[in-house]
Amino acid sequence: AEIELFERDLILEIRGSKMQRRRAKKYAEGVMAQRTGPVSITSDYDDGDLTMLQVPQEAVGFVTGRAGNFLRTIEEEWCTLMFFCEVGSGRNNREYEKLAIFGEVRARRGAELKVLSAVETKVPGYYDKIKDEVNERDRGKDETGTWGTDTMTFQDDELSYALGKQGGTRKKLERSSGSIVQYVGHVALFSGSKEVRRRAKEYMKWLFDQLEGPVYVDGWEDR
Repeated sequence: AEIELFERDLILEIRGSKMQRRRAKKYAEGVMAQRTGPVSITSDYDDGDLTMLQVPQEAVGFVTGRAGNFLRTIEEEWCTLMFFCEVGSGRNNREYEKLAIFGEVRARRGAELKVLSAVETKVPGYYDKIKDEVNERDRGKDETGTWGTDTMTFQDDELSYALGKQGGTRKKLERSSGSIVQYVGHVALFSGSKEVRRRAKEYMKWLFDQLEGPVYVDGWEDR
């Protein structure tokens, strides 16, 4: 949608399709509601653009960052809108806070896994409790109908190698394969269509094969 603010009249003008306007209005209301406290989310908020993630209370401050900087950084990177919220009539479980992530399926997934990676450093073992829900989320919900998540588990020394200096190797794998590649604890998660997930896992295998010697790529002439 196209959004224009007329400051003099305090009017926000939203242009686009009916769904684009609906989503933009919803996002604007959410952003404004944050100023006065937690945003209340109701069942009609989900237009196929929402991921809800439970964040343990002890990790909320870490995930938010100083003055919300960590969340804002993730929003910028993945083109999402994120805020902590109350669901339905209010807080039912004080052990967790609900994090709402709005955006397209790939953007939501990238943001969700980055948050989970941060949560896992603060609350080790949390991913293991919710891995089935996380790994199955949005399965088949992309234009190819093959969207999904695959995993691979590493040892300590393997993880540091796969991550690279300042996460450089992980970023290269992500960019070159087209798959989302994120590490949550000792688990690597690959999210995307079936083709890009296959590519990412193949590149990861080559990465470790290099430690043993030259890498041979079968069928390279046809790639």
